[in-house]
Amino acid sequence: AAQLGAPLVVLHASYEPIADHTRADRLVQAQQQINALTRLATDQDCGLAIELLPRTCLGNRVDELLLLASALGPTSGGVCLDTNHGMDRYRELPGDIQRLRPVLRALHISDYDGVDEQHQLPGTGVVDWAACFRALREIGYRGPCTYECALAGATPQERLHTLAENFAWITRGSHD
Repeated sequence: AAQLGAPLVVLHASYEPIADHTRADRLVQAQQQINALTRLATDQDCGLAIELLPRTCLGNRVDELLLLASALGPTSGGVCLDTNHGMDRYRELPGDIQRLRPVLRALHISDYDGVDEQHQLPGTGVVDWAACFRALREIGYRGPCTYECALAGATPQERLHTLAENFAWITRGSHD
């Protein structure tokens, strides 16, 4: 990533499933690995962001994500909020944005059905985009916003057109 000039690398703190009885030990192990990666990233002048993950993964709740991010240190990085990973907690996204304010470094945006990740275009599922964008404005978020969704269209040009229309909808503020 450093050779490509990437200022930030997004990490997944685990794979799944994580059993309840191993979770505490896995969190300690993840923090140790994040510490090691932080030293490497700092040497390469690159930041790290730990992604909010779904289901049983480590970092699947804001409290746990903040705990994992504490291993990064104050200047090494923060978190990536993936709007598609809230599972049944999609109504909490605006509050999560507020809570993550000091460490929010990146966004992965997509929509879903409120049950499991679907990677739909923003505005086609259950996420309250108006509330999310208000919260992002309130915290002064200016970091990267990466679409992470499937795009309709048979050709690359059609998919780019779909993406451009959705981006125009977001930037117009028609979600308000």
